[in-house]
Amino acid sequence: MYSNENKGSFDPDEKLEKWLESLFLDPNTSLLDQTQFRIDLYDSETEIMIEALLPNYTSSHITVYIDVSQVIIKACKTPNHTRERTVEFPFTIYSQMVSGSFCNDILEISISKKHMVQPKTRFITLT
Repeated sequence: MYSNENKGSFDPDEKLEKWLESLFLDPNTSLLDQTQFRIDLYDSETEIMIEALLPNYTSSHITVYIDVSQVIIKACKTPNHTRERTVEFPFTIYSQMVSGSFCNDILEISISKKHMVQPKTRFITLT
């Protein structure tokens, strides 16, 4: 668990739960699920998981970028066929350990709540 000294990092209070609730009640989320690609978010004691359904793509078509409080997922087969989703968190994530994998049309991004790295914006290598 983080103390209050870690401002902006994962907060154990209801902040995350309220954010998830508002995200899924937002009509734009449903619209983006239909027009770009579907994403689901899961929360556990140790991590937050983002799953994106990306049929007909390969890992070479997908880019995952971590910014201060965002995960940006871009799927691009050709320059004219690009789909993108941004997940904006209510806290900073760029200092959290993040990993990603792509298998069977599903992109999985894990954001650790317990393990931190040197703060930086970065691209995530998919396994």
